[in-house]
Amino acid sequence: MMTQGADVLDASIAGVNIVELDPLDDSVGYGGLPNADGVVQLDACCMHGPKKRAGGVAALEGVRTPSLVAKAVMEQTDHHLHRRQRRAGFRARHGLQDRGRPEHRALAAALAGVEAAHRPDALPRSAASGRRRRRARPAEWCAEGLHRSAEHIYGTINCDGINAKGEICGVTTTSGLAWKIPGASAIRRSSGAGLYVDGEIGAAGSTGRGEANLYNLCSFLIVENLRKGDAPEGRRT
Repeated sequence: MMTQGADVLDASIAGVNIVELDPLDDSVGYGGLPNADGVVQLDACCMHGPKKRAGGVAALEGVRTPSLVAKAVMEQTDHHLHRRQRRAGFRARHGLQDRGRPEHRALAAALAGVEAAHRPDALPRSAASGRRRRRARPAEWCAEGLHRSAEHIYGTINCDGINAKGEICGVTTTSGLAWKIPGASAIRRSSGAGLYVDGEIGAAGSTGRGEANLYNLCSFLIVENLRKGDAPEGRRT
């Protein structure tokens, strides 16, 4: 798309749309793992280097491609972030069709049993293993009870692009932490944390635990270190 003259952000979003629409991928979009209520809630953000604009959405339900909604927020509003658009009004006004809400009811029922068995008051308080279990995160309890790898309870796509003119744009999209508290958003979709673009310097994005990125505004920090002369693959010698 870029070689044919398309905007860099449009090309980057088209790239992540492929995976957002893939029901077999459980890290983003339509196939993303749900929250504790069995509802898929999606987050995304995008940044346009040449335009110096950004947009994001959080805890979005009923749309398979949150990256496109984030782009609409960037282009058609004067806000950066829209959160939990349950009604179709915003999507309808901006030409974004509701594609139906993917729900995992069977998984939600299984989660209810897992969480009940791992409640802190249901665990032995005297045993060392009980103390360790009480400190574990609920998502990890669920992963254990459902026999899924705790390494796969979160996932994200970041796609940054640059064209022959040197124009840089980026997009990050995710379904967030699996079985998260309903309404909790993956903070990685915030500009500066899970994505940052400076049209003169470069771009950075991340996957993994979103809160870890927010503590240090990691993507912003990486780009600022590039501005100071650090190499992309690591610190200069």
